[in-house]
Amino acid sequence: MDYQVKVRGMVIGSTNVGEYDKRIVLLTLERGKITVFAKGARRPKSPHVAASAPFTFGTFTVYEGREAYNLVDVDVEEYFMDIRSNLSSIYHGLYFCELADYFVKENQREVNILKLLYRSIQILCLDIIDPSLIKSIFEIKILMLNGEAYITYECAKCHRVPDEKSNKTDLDNLNEVELVGISHKAYGALCQECSKEYDDVMELSKAAIYAINYIYGSPVEKVYTFNVTEEVNKELNIFSKKYMARFVDRKFNSLEMLKNA
Repeated sequence: MDYQVKVRGMVIGSTNVGEYDKRIVLLTLERGKITVFAKGARRPKSPHVAASAPFTFGTFTVYEGREAYNLVDVDVEEYFMDIRSNLSSIYHGLYFCELADYFVKENQREVNILKLLYRSIQILCLDIIDPSLIKSIFEIKILMLNGEAYITYECAKCHRVPDEKSNKTDLDNLNEVELVGISHKAYGALCQECSKEYDDVMELSKAAIYAINYIYGSPVEKVYTFNVTEEVNKELNIFSKKYMARFVDRKFNSLEMLKNA
């Protein structure tokens, strides 16, 4: 087979086709998001039964046809079985897969989004961070990777920066302010004075704004290396929900199931 290629990535979607086949969506390092048909994957003795399930990560050998790929073989590195231990983890994981599918176009390479997805599924399996915080971090980070980052290190209106040092002179302090919240209309954080000009300012604590800055600035492999108080977690939940509503125009089935779980 001259058109066989190997791609490394994760199954982010799987649907039944016909009586025995499956249509799977892979997010890969080499070719981005691709659609692959797994013939006979629903047969009980098929070697591709588990390999065609969501979250499966490995090296997929596919046959490149004229209009689609066909699955030939899979060398599975990780099934992420621990994520299936409770409904909350499953629905969070499926939601992350749906978001990745939404943001990545067919044949578009998005290595950082694949890395973010992989790391997020890992963290869900470890059960060391509140899933609601993982969700907020994932949403904020994937929007940033998609080019929708807000200005949060300074006032988006007057461009003065937060005063984080205590040994500054009065002259230094003239150009520094405290950020009090984020406006979606202003595309960023605002100081007290500038916040009066916007009617959609969401008040946020210093810790919450710092956390958003950290999520923006951290490499995807290290984005989950912090934790927050319950109060800050609630702030981030509310912010990420509004953030998503600003840039995403569809509903996700897994998110609806998560709400009802």
